[in-house]
Amino acid sequence: MVVVLGLVTCWCCLVPPTSCLSPNDTPHGTHTHQEADTYVSYDELADGTDRFSLTGVKNYTQLVFDPTSYQVVVGARDRVFRLSLVGLQLLETSDWAANKSTVEMCSLKGQSHAACHNFVRVMHIYRDRLLVCGTNAFNPLCTWRRLSDINHIEGWERGLTRCPYDPFVPLTSLLTSEGSLYLGSSLDFSGMDSAFIRSLGPGVTLRTHKYDLKWLSSPKFVKSFEAAGFVYFIFRENAVEYLNCGKRVSSRIGRVCKGDEGGTRVLRSYWTTFLKAQLSCSVPGNVPFHYDYIQDLTFLPKEQVLYGVFSTADNGLMGSAVCLFNMTAVNASFDGPFKYQSDPSSAWEPVTADNNHFRCHKSAGGGRQASLAADKFQLMDQPVIPQTPHPLFLLPSNRLSHMAVDVVGTRQSGSVHIVFVADSGGTVRKLSVVPGPPQIVCLLEVLHPFPHNTSATIHTLKLLKDTNSLYLGTDSEVVRLPVHRCDRYRTRASCLAARDPYCGWDEGRLQCSPPPGRNPFVPTWIQGVIDCPRQEDPVDGGWSGWSSWAPCVQMGSSDSCQCRHRSCGSPRPARGGAQCVGPNTEVANCTVHGGWTSWSSWSQCSATCGIAVKTRRRSCSNPEPRHGGRVCVGQERTEIYCHSLPHCPSYTALPVDGGWSEWGEWSRCSASCGSGIRRRRRTCSRPSPRNGGADCTGCEEDTERCGDWPCPETRRLTSWTSWLAVNSTGQGSTVVQRRFRAECVATGDQDDPLRTGGWRHEERVCQDGWCGDTETSGWSGWGEWSQCDKPCGEGKQIRQRSCDSGSCSGVASLERPCNKQPCVGMWGCWSAWSACSASCGSGRQTRQRTCLSPTHPDPMCSGHSISHQSCDNQVCPGEEGWGAWSQWSECSGGGEERSRSRTCLSHKPSQCRGLDIQRESCSQLLHTGEVTMLESVSEDLGSSKSDDGDGDGDGGTVSVQAMVLSCLGCLVLGALLGALATFHIFVRRKRRRVPSSPHYMTAKPNHYVSVPGADWKRKAGGGSQSPNGSLKNGSIKSSLRAAMTSVPLKEFDTATIKRSSHGSYGNGHLRADLDSDTIFNF
Repeated sequence: MVVVLGLVTCWCCLVPPTSCLSPNDTPHGTHTHQEADTYVSYDELADGTDRFSLTGVKNYTQLVFDPTSYQVVVGARDRVFRLSLVGLQLLETSDWAANKSTVEMCSLKGQSHAACHNFVRVMHIYRDRLLVCGTNAFNPLCTWRRLSDINHIEGWERGLTRCPYDPFVPLTSLLTSEGSLYLGSSLDFSGMDSAFIRSLGPGVTLRTHKYDLKWLSSPKFVKSFEAAGFVYFIFRENAVEYLNCGKRVSSRIGRVCKGDEGGTRVLRSYWTTFLKAQLSCSVPGNVPFHYDYIQDLTFLPKEQVLYGVFSTADNGLMGSAVCLFNMTAVNASFDGPFKYQSDPSSAWEPVTADNNHFRCHKSAGGGRQASLAADKFQLMDQPVIPQTPHPLFLLPSNRLSHMAVDVVGTRQSGSVHIVFVADSGGTVRKLSVVPGPPQIVCLLEVLHPFPHNTSATIHTLKLLKDTNSLYLGTDSEVVRLPVHRCDRYRTRASCLAARDPYCGWDEGRLQCSPPPGRNPFVPTWIQGVIDCPRQEDPVDGGWSGWSSWAPCVQMGSSDSCQCRHRSCGSPRPARGGAQCVGPNTEVANCTVHGGWTSWSSWSQCSATCGIAVKTRRRSCSNPEPRHGGRVCVGQERTEIYCHSLPHCPSYTALPVDGGWSEWGEWSRCSASCGSGIRRRRRTCSRPSPRNGGADCTGCEEDTERCGDWPCPETRRLTSWTSWLAVNSTGQGSTVVQRRFRAECVATGDQDDPLRTGGWRHEERVCQDGWCGDTETSGWSGWGEWSQCDKPCGEGKQIRQRSCDSGSCSGVASLERPCNKQPCVGMWGCWSAWSACSASCGSGRQTRQRTCLSPTHPDPMCSGHSISHQSCDNQVCPGEEGWGAWSQWSECSGGGEERSRSRTCLSHKPSQCRGLDIQRESCSQLLHTGEVTMLESVSEDLGSSKSDDGDGDGDGGTVSVQAMVLSCLGCLVLGALLGALATFHIFVRRKRRRVPSSPHYMTAKPNHYVSVPGADWKRKAGGGSQSPNGSLKNGSIKSSLRAAMTSVPLKEFDTATIKRSSHGSYGNGHLRADLDSDTIFNF
């Protein structure tokens, strides 16, 4: 037994795992072509690249093409999209997020928030329907949708056996032409049960054996495809045949029959045709170097070949290889002997047995023999050997992850295979494989579809022949990348030297392009023999396009600027070519931090007494912050108390007078031509008046003239009227006739947009049926009327004629009036009030306003241009106790007086000195020009009468003296009426008596009854002074009556007692809350 184990151990070590290799054993690639000429930068690709992304959407993992509808369906996290094939324009979006309860259950089961979403992992097109399966927050779910309307869901199905739970586990899925779905992935919540399973379709559900390492040992599924009645699937797993030597990963190709019906008894739900074989991709030598980790595979059904991407272990030396297999080698491995281990302690040995059953043929023993064979054999003895001794392409120090293959027809080299491989950083390499012998593999381009110094995780890479494009699905976007860039080559020599199978020189258009109509045999399209690019001439460097502006840091400072860059890579200089000329970086918008100006001088105190402050200011403008610079730190305004002010005599809050804000912007002129008016506004908000402070003085709106542009005039003449007879000689044979036409003038002025010009006429004399001109003089015709010289206030117009002969009788010019309407102006804003005429006590202030007109220099406005008002400054010495004066009363008539009063506010009346009433004659006001209410009324009445035009202008006016006398008469009459009313009330009160007899109360629905009361004091321990009074036998308690009769009438107040609405006084009891601290009125 020891000898057997020793032999097995020695045999295993003949093929060491890659982790056993030393750094000196690193393989060398078979292709050493430099990438200088093949480098294509992100900026150079930007113009021909399409991108699609949506904010908040991640994991664009599934791409399915529908060329007949010219669309691609994209599956992402919580979303499904329909995009156009070119341009990637959004056609339709469907939200498919997991519901809240499912997400909460996912979190309760210990999964992270990032994993508790609905990740679309399986998506296939079957006829005109779309199968979409998602993880649904670790609760898989599938839907059938209409391909032309992905929001229309035709059916729901459970996702178990159709989609994994984990959104990040590797998988492969295939929907065959029969409608069967094959899935290779983990099938349970924990991820421990991995299987290759068939569901849907006409066949029964079958899977690999559960928890049997001989079937599958921790597999990572990569790809699957169908061919010749079989379904093949590619995966890598822990090689069970090497377990005695340690852990080793092996790449596999597995196969099952489409028509497999399952076994009997214990194998009734398992495959009976399952087989797997090793895929070998290595560098030959004394100690072969193996690339054991298959990452991706592409099957070409017409050529019956497979291209695979392999890499080293994650914890080993980084390296990748591309190997080529054909289906002949695959079938030879599956038709060969099996590898079998009779018991766990024995070695794996080749065993030859009947494998007709595994070829999808019915065996003689039926289902029982098939079940026994499937349970015994799973692994083939011979590995699948690549078509070439060495890998087609080696990439040291990098790890390739995805691939796509295209077959391109060329003019002289037949069909050339183009292999696109993507590495883990997002770089895509383009290889050409020319069939041999000898077989030639060339590196054509190194594409960088993502910005410099960034990397993108590529989830899927697919090629579509219909659009000659690569489609990449990443974490954040979908990218469409053209497969060729023929326009890079500007000359015929560079185009043919590039050796790109997609490109050739078009002699007709003199440009490098793909073959016209995809026909490489067009006579005018030239293409050489396809081999590796051969560049011999020097290549001068060329700048790429500028990048977008991005933040950058200033040298020696942490402040930022805006920078953009470009690279000398379109193309890179090669073979002694000149370098790019010019800077590769531009800098702009550097940060400028703000700085304070010096402090201003201290302002005056905000009040003349009591508590007041004074302020000073500074601004952050030395310099102003720009381009993200820091604002100034500190206060813009400081305050200090004014300590030397006297105490204010009043204890009320200090009034705050209103202050105007800054004027706003001027409005647009009211006229587009001629003269107009524009306005601006301000508000009384800096500060707003408070505590009885005065409002802002002046107008909140300001107007001024604007515009003085001439208005273009358009003049048109009407047609002539018919000839009209205007005179006759009386002889019956001579008649004078005239005809007329008018002139219309369009001025464009908004005040007078259309007006009528002058009238024109012609005259003729008809005699005996013959009509001719009556004027035999030498005057020419009258010219046009001139424009009116005034826009209002009656101007004049002139027209002229000239004498064309020696003698003319009559005048050469005529005048007529025009624009007779009066010029009406509008008042401008009041000016600020002037300073008070008295430094203390009562004084007078004046303000003015101006009459404005946009069209006339001397307009007329109704009203006064000067206004007066009284003003009260600080209290004069000796009058500190007085309050403010009241407003002046109205004048009672001509020659009478008006008055105002004030009140002593001090609690010591002796401090108030002087008069409490002030009077002045109204006759003096008539000479000062002060506007009073009576004057305004009289002016309005007078103006209205004069404007009406009825009468002679004097009879309709009302004099001020008449108005004053009328007011005095009304005052006297009011005083008499007031005296009579006072006397009447006094007599009635004298007759009223306090009721001493029992006062009966009615039972009407009056719930509140007034009773007399006074300030009754509650007696200690007195039972009659209950807080609830009562009415017994219709009378009030005697104590209440005594109190009422003993208190004078003037000390009574009223109180109300509410009757209970709940029948609580059935025996006449009336409850009322007679609190001893309450005063009742009667």
